[in-house]
This record gives sequence, structure tokens and C-alpha cells, in this order.
Amino acid sequence: MNNTGIGALVSTTSQINGNQWTARNVNPALIAGRGAFLGLIRLNVWGLATLLSKKAFEVNKATTDAQPNGKKWWDIQAKFRIAWWNVGGNWDKFLSAVNAGKNKKALGFKLAPAGIKAKLKAQGIGSYSALGSYNQGIGEPATLATTAASASAIYLALKPIIDDLFDKFKSDVPADFLDEFEEPKTGADASDTGSSLMSGSGTLIGVAALAAIYFGTMSKK
Repeated sequence: MNNTGIGALVSTTSQINGNQWTARNVNPALIAGRGAFLGLIRLNVWGLATLLSKKAFEVNKATTDAQPNGKKWWDIQAKFRIAWWNVGGNWDKFLSAVNAGKNKKALGFKLAPAGIKAKLKAQGIGSYSALGSYNQGIGEPATLATTAASASAIYLALKPIIDDLFDKFKSDVPADFLDEFEEPKTGADASDTGSSLMSGSGTLIGVAALAAIYFGTMSKK
């Protein structure tokens, strides 16, 4: 168990009881994590809001008809409803965040979790760099890194259903919904190890170091 009291994953098929929900709803670590995660959705970080709006909510009859059985929008929404409840969340706030972010450009792919990056790579998508020009409601780029890190417990708790959103990213997220696109790097330039973000205090935050803490060597205690 970690300091959120939810462990590594939450169920997407069965809900915790009301008393457990109340305990998680007021858990300070979960309050911070949920708030940060909703912030990512509101800003459409990694295209989360756009993907959720297309996969977990009704678009139109033709889209619903094309969705395979077991992966209809109501199937996916049910999983997110249950999982969000299980981390102590309120569905109305989740819905509000999706509506706020779904039409914004997707950004922040350099800070995406390894599981999401793997999904993108499998579709022939290189690296995205959208931290430098986007400044709607989140401030400096380092603040985006901080928000993503703060949301990590929620991401880890919902990881399977979040990663599944990216299975058909290229068709689900139009090109004009993406900020700056970079062609895949090769050779010595292929690593992001040297990349860094400037914090408000002037401290350099290494992206590779952040990733190691965020998605690589994070303690599961």
C-alpha cells in the first residue's frame, strides 16, 4: 500500500462501500492527486480529455455502431466511473474536467508515462514537444511537470484503463488538436536524458530524473 491507501491499482468492476469512499474522499494525498489529475484533463494533457470524450461518452450513432462489443462508450465510461469512485472522486467533477479540456490542443507528451509513450510508438508516432508555447491556466512548463508528478498516484491506480485510451490515438486525436510535433530522433539525439525544465525558482528539473521517480523507480510502499 502507498500513502494514498489505495495500493497500485483500483478495481474497474466493483465499487468500494460508502464508508471507504468517504475515507478516500478526504484523504489529503488523494485530494491532491485527484485535483492534479483533473487539472491534466482540463488542459488536455496527453490528449486525455479528447480521448475520453470520444471513447467514454457518446459521440453519435455511427461511432457507437463502429465500437466493438465490450468497448462501447458505456462500457468504458462504466470503468472510469467505478475507478474514479474507488479513488474517492466525484463524477460530476470528472465530467466537468472532460468538457473543459476536450476541445483544447493536446500537449505535454514529453512528460507522458512510459505506457502511453509505448502506445504512441507502436503507432509510428515520434516525440511531441508542446511545453514551451502553451500557457493556458498552468503557468510555466515546470508547473506542468509538477502537476503531472502530483497526479502520478491516480494515474497508477487507473493505469490499465488510461493506457487503453491510446490504442488508436492517431485516428482519435486529429492532427490539429496537437501542439508542436517533432519527427522521431535518431542516434545520439534519440534520448531525452539531457532535456530539462526550468522551475519557478530557477532550478533545473531533469525530465529523465522526473521520469525515473514518476514512472520508473517510484516506491510502491
